[in-house]
Amino acid sequence: MGVKNGYFQLDNRADGIYVIIFPPEDGGQNVDVMELTAFLDKKGIGPYDIKELNMVIQTAVKNQAFAKVSDQKGLEFGESMELRFSEDHMTATARFYPPTTKGQVMDMKEIVGDLQYNHIQYGINAEILQGFVQNRTYCTDIVVARGTQPVQGKDAYITYNFDVNPTGKPKQLEDGSVDFHSLNIFTKVEKGALLATLTPAVQGKPGKDVYGNEIAPAKVKNLSLKYSRNISVSEDKLQMFSDVSGDVQLVGDTVFVSDTYTVMADVDPSTGDIEYDGNVIVTGNVRTGFTIRAKGSVQVNGVVEGAYIYSGDSIVLNRGMQGMSKGYLEAENNIVAKFVESGTLTAKNNITVGSLLHSKVKAGNDIVVNGKKAFIIGGDVSAGHMIDVRSTGNQMETLTVLRVGIFQEQLDKLNELRTTNESIKEDIEKYTGVVNMFRTQLAKGAKFLPEQIKKLQSVAENLKQLEKQFNDNDVEIKEIEEAVEQSQGCKIKVSDVVNVGTEVHLNGHYQAVRQSVKRCIFRLAGGEIEHVGY
Repeated sequence: MGVKNGYFQLDNRADGIYVIIFPPEDGGQNVDVMELTAFLDKKGIGPYDIKELNMVIQTAVKNQAFAKVSDQKGLEFGESMELRFSEDHMTATARFYPPTTKGQVMDMKEIVGDLQYNHIQYGINAEILQGFVQNRTYCTDIVVARGTQPVQGKDAYITYNFDVNPTGKPKQLEDGSVDFHSLNIFTKVEKGALLATLTPAVQGKPGKDVYGNEIAPAKVKNLSLKYSRNISVSEDKLQMFSDVSGDVQLVGDTVFVSDTYTVMADVDPSTGDIEYDGNVIVTGNVRTGFTIRAKGSVQVNGVVEGAYIYSGDSIVLNRGMQGMSKGYLEAENNIVAKFVESGTLTAKNNITVGSLLHSKVKAGNDIVVNGKKAFIIGGDVSAGHMIDVRSTGNQMETLTVLRVGIFQEQLDKLNELRTTNESIKEDIEKYTGVVNMFRTQLAKGAKFLPEQIKKLQSVAENLKQLEKQFNDNDVEIKEIEEAVEQSQGCKIKVSDVVNVGTEVHLNGHYQAVRQSVKRCIFRLAGGEIEHVGY
């Protein structure tokens, strides 16, 4: 038969109104006395004894029981339905109550009409309602209408088939040495390789609550494949391929592939000087007197002698440089080398080496000397922010100059740019006055001779060039001013020993080391150089 809750029904008799308690079936719930009294109160029936009602309910576990609840006579009413809605209005639950013993039951049309009167417009379950009509079930929650949840879409996403975050840093080994062979600078790619796949967004589908209100799915994120030269995409714009063998990088959300030129031997008379728009890899050595210029990175697996190497990005020497006072490395980003002897290095960002011997080195940011030796002996070493080294100088008191902070040439350049811009500003004001005068006269209807118009065009062109030069200078002024500000926290960190013969320069302040010092940091305090242990 199925589980049925117990329920109650009112019966009009000669001496008043009685409530009949019907027992539950097959494990259903007993009548709830609070539900019964709420129903009686709603119908205005009473007075009744709640304790007596509770006792009658307890006795009606297997058989019907009844109790008088009012002296009223002749009260009749039909079957009724109470509705309850979920907070999200996605379900409507009905609870039916029987009519008096002589009252009328509701038909299907009346039930649906009541639902619509309560603004239920969507998801009415006719099958459930028909089942109720055929087999009345009272004092039981029945879900009579159910909304449709929106189908959530899926965001677009891109799968990249290459390392999008190469470290570009040498690996520190357990013994404290540095593995300069595992630098992970380049991400190689072969011609025709699949670089990325776009999985498009899947749009969601709206739902509806029982009131018929549309429920929009969450917005999805759309993406597209973004790329530069040397790359092609499929017709459906969902796959990206490399047109060349080279180096692939993800910059922001854009993929770049640059060609890489590999020298399978030494750079020497057999190759001549090398000038290349992309990256350059040299598997051998770079011999004295030869030059490499690359817009991308330069990697040399052998030794660099007295050669010149320029990189628009970074330079990596897997071994090092025997510069013979002729070798020169210049990088717009970083320089990494295992050792440098008698060479000149300039990098706008960082320089990382295993050791420095009698070299002139300059980095815009940090110079880090690490590895088994990690010393700086001799030479002139300058960094914009920090020098980090194990030891400096030697017991022979070799002059070793360490400079950190803003460089004098930068300060000179800053003053020069400021002076230049003051002069340019005066010229801009003069030319602007001339142009404005012409415009005023034109507005008044004045006519000009061809040579006057030619002069105006020349003045306007000069004004445009002056404004561009002023703006370019202003950008450089701000960069140097920012470098000056950042240099305030400059320092030199030595993890082992600073030998006599070392000179320390911090933001123009000078100190000669007269007695060797161990494990210390040189910094500025109150306009003076101090060293503190760590």
